[in-house]
Amino acid sequence: MTRADAIVFTGGTNLLTGTGTVGSFTMISGSTFAPGSGAPGTSMTVAGNLAFQSGAFYLVQLGASSASMANVTGTATVAGTVQFALNGGSVRTRYDILHAGGGLIGTFGGVSNPNFSASLSYTATDVFLTLSAAALGAGTPLNQNQQNVANAINGFFNNGGTLSPNFVNLFGLTGGNLANALTLISGEAATGAQQGAFQLMNQFLGIMLDPFVDGRSGVGGAGGPALGFAPDRPDLPDEIAGWPVAGITPYAAAQAQNFRTPTYNEVDVTAGGFGLTYNSRTGTDTRSELGSRFDYVAALYRDAVLTLRGRLAWAHDWVSDATLSPVFQTLPGASFIVNGATPAKNSALPPLAQGCDMPTASRSSPNSTASSPTTRRPMPAPARSATHGRTRCPSA
Repeated sequence: MTRADAIVFTGGTNLLTGTGTVGSFTMISGSTFAPGSGAPGTSMTVAGNLAFQSGAFYLVQLGASSASMANVTGTATVAGTVQFALNGGSVRTRYDILHAGGGLIGTFGGVSNPNFSASLSYTATDVFLTLSAAALGAGTPLNQNQQNVANAINGFFNNGGTLSPNFVNLFGLTGGNLANALTLISGEAATGAQQGAFQLMNQFLGIMLDPFVDGRSGVGGAGGPALGFAPDRPDLPDEIAGWPVAGITPYAAAQAQNFRTPTYNEVDVTAGGFGLTYNSRTGTDTRSELGSRFDYVAALYRDAVLTLRGRLAWAHDWVSDATLSPVFQTLPGASFIVNGATPAKNSALPPLAQGCDMPTASRSSPNSTASSPTTRRPMPAPARSATHGRTRCPSA
């Protein structure tokens, strides 16, 4: 773009950008002057004088070694706000963003970027932008894991580290886009291994304590032996049908778990720079259960028993924090804490379901006759085969 005559902005919101040469102009309030093509190191020449009103904006792009800028042959009267964006690559801490051969008049009102703390300094002819501190996420509500990642990146840069291109791109994000990006690179998913292992072992404990699993504690005298703490019930007399029998079994149990993860590295298959190294750690879960199991037995007839089972129990878990301590492989020393989900410390255990026991011989007997559960009368003995089987209705 080359234009020797002066440019006059008469109102509204305007944007002047590009390379080449233009004549003198005043950037009015609400409008933006963004010299260059959008790439760091490009510029626009103002052949004459440049002026900014107090509500105007001056936008520059920052790169690894230089920024986009305006070269003014005359004077530059500066006011308004400087804005900047990081444009890929690494970043440095100080940039020359405006040169006026005829000298500077005034100062800008300030500098604005949601993810950096920055300041402006002046010589007789130049304006310099200094990045004093990274503040990734300062303008965005973040959860604890997201903030921990942002703090690690900020600390690396503020201690003199050079950010790789993909990390620089994070500073161009705000709001939900930034929050989602920080979650994706946090390694939070890796914390699920501990929780998954603890849940599997809690299920195993539940199976070991359930006296009704896979034929344990058979009712009506036709089942296998009960667990040590479960009551063994005598066989029902042949003449009884329809009379309920109830049982209560109090129990207490404890379980201790130890889950250790060694130090390991992620493989950064896309070479994006976000690969993590996880430090080793050990997690523990000590679980206690206290409660009672209830069963209510009603004999439908001599060889068929209906059992209603329930449980009233409380569990408490002493779980160490489900945290990991990763570090970015391309940002040495940029470690942080990522928190995983932890189970509730106190929980009520779900009740059990109903079931029934019925020998298969009685099902196929031609002599057996159905009766109501409330009928109380002797039943004819069913014809039995040489080998007795059992049909157990599955628990819900």
